[in-house]
Amino acid sequence: MGGITHSSLSCCCGLRKNNRCCYPCTSCGNESLFYNYDGSEVVDPLVSIFKPRKNLLRKNFVPGITIDKATLQRGLGPVEQLIYLCKYAQDNHFKVKAVGKGMSWNKITSTRDILVVMTSLNRILTPRTKKDSQPKEIEVEGGMLMKKFVKTLHRKYGLALPVVGNFLGQTVAGALSTATHGSGYHVQTMSAYVTGIRLIIGGGIQVIIRGGGETILQCQQKLSQAGFGEVVEMNSDTVLKSASVSLGAMGIIYSVTFACIPIFHLKETRIELDMPVQKDLPFEVPENFDNLYRGPKDTYFSFFINQTPRPDPDTGFAHDAVYLQSHVTKKSPTCGGFGHTCCGWWCLPGGRGCSDSCCCQGDITASNASAFIRKHQRCATKFNTCILDSMTKSHPFHGSYYEVLEITDGRTHVRTAEYAVPLDKMEKALEDLFQITAKYKPYYPESQILPLYCRLVKADDLPMSPTNKNRPDGSTVEHYMYIELPFLPGAHGVENYLNVVEDILVRKYKARPHWGKNHNLTYKTIKELYPQFATWEQVYHMFNKDKTFDNVFTVRCGFCKTEDYAYIETATPIVACPTQNDDLKVENADDLDNTKTDYPTNPQMVTNSDAKNNSTATVAEKSADDNLTTIQS
Repeated sequence: MGGITHSSLSCCCGLRKNNRCCYPCTSCGNESLFYNYDGSEVVDPLVSIFKPRKNLLRKNFVPGITIDKATLQRGLGPVEQLIYLCKYAQDNHFKVKAVGKGMSWNKITSTRDILVVMTSLNRILTPRTKKDSQPKEIEVEGGMLMKKFVKTLHRKYGLALPVVGNFLGQTVAGALSTATHGSGYHVQTMSAYVTGIRLIIGGGIQVIIRGGGETILQCQQKLSQAGFGEVVEMNSDTVLKSASVSLGAMGIIYSVTFACIPIFHLKETRIELDMPVQKDLPFEVPENFDNLYRGPKDTYFSFFINQTPRPDPDTGFAHDAVYLQSHVTKKSPTCGGFGHTCCGWWCLPGGRGCSDSCCCQGDITASNASAFIRKHQRCATKFNTCILDSMTKSHPFHGSYYEVLEITDGRTHVRTAEYAVPLDKMEKALEDLFQITAKYKPYYPESQILPLYCRLVKADDLPMSPTNKNRPDGSTVEHYMYIELPFLPGAHGVENYLNVVEDILVRKYKARPHWGKNHNLTYKTIKELYPQFATWEQVYHMFNKDKTFDNVFTVRCGFCKTEDYAYIETATPIVACPTQNDDLKVENADDLDNTKTDYPTNPQMVTNSDAKNNSTATVAEKSADDNLTTIQS
């Protein structure tokens, strides 16, 4: 891709450095490398990239690990694989990080030693029941993609999440860890609807977290008495809220439990809106603007706005904008059959506009547009207006809630930063962004190619959520406006420009950046922006006391010290359990995929009398799937 010149970005296609119009496949080439979704960051761990298996694994799955023969003959389910991995990492002072699709930046998924790719763990664990008694809480493995999760939830359970983001290509655990959000006056971030989390932490301890009245101290006491393979149940609202935005630093999230609601459909309206600019007067949204989002509880609202104003005969200048408003409807979806794959369908009545067609969304189109604007800078504003015009439709669009709320499917690898600003500061924040754009307009056209995307979110009480209701000055707010600044693939100067924006928004409005997108927060700034940070930090140290899950990101943010991330010499043998057999013959794990193997989806690990010597026994519960059998050790 254009603008990416990292020498480490190697690919067997040879396209990463030389061809910005063709996005290379990130799965080919060296299997010891992991690229994030736009190829701009690479993780090359020293020990291993491990992908947990759904089937029973009868192999020493990480270089250097040695598991006793009896355990391997029985086989390791996915939870047990993670348990042994975390114990192995703790014994040898290795750093571990779990990753899904790599949809974040800032080195948040980087690691020095072992990277765990969770995408193969992609099942819903809650069994289906009769429709008249469907469960309202659904447990899902953390590696399942959000798009697959919401579709399966709809088709097999008749349930829905209260809200989803505008992109559904990340994993469930990834969306949870970074406080992914949707848009609506009455809905909070997705993490606020989590009712349970199952973590695997250092030392191979499984932690099940649910709400309750236990204190952090009581949870610490429970954890201090647990050993390798044991299950610790915590019933604490404080711990659950902290772990719901864990930033991937508290352990490996095996599963997440969401509070769900009955499935619903939405009717979406996209209307063009002018936001006039009065000379020598501050920027203001139209008087009736708040009526667009202050609707009933089933209203979802967001808007796009051009950063550069165009000439307007009435006011002199005006910013083009398009607002998206959705309401719950009982009408059937308007798209079906092959409509999703037909470019022309989007332009017909009931479609969503040309901007949603596969021809308009993609790196080839985006890269060519970026190159054109660099050579013809005067066309930037007109191009921006064309984007908004292509989004408007005179006919409403009907669909399932996730079809309506998802704006992009990720074909264009846009790089963004996003900032949560109190709703009453939205106008001033937008005006500052417009002034920055105007200043750099003659020199940096990339900043104005795409419109700003603004989404409304109700405040919550999660300690590390950017929309936490508690403000640094001691006040509270009820709503935030997320302002997103997107850049096309291959844009140069993104980091420097976003640093300018972040300095202004954080300093003037105490804006909180989205954790999964570009930001440069330091420990001092985080403490200032998040009044409940001390609570989150206490939970973080409880689960990560041995520093197994630290990485470059946690060091930069000040969660751990540089010396905590340094290499530590160890005399511990590179084994996970005491029984070793050099002559042990195990099956090839690749051959297991061709054989149907059953394993418990909710295994309970307990220690026997030799727990201190790291030997375990497994008590398997009844599986979530009807075709799975119970396995006992």
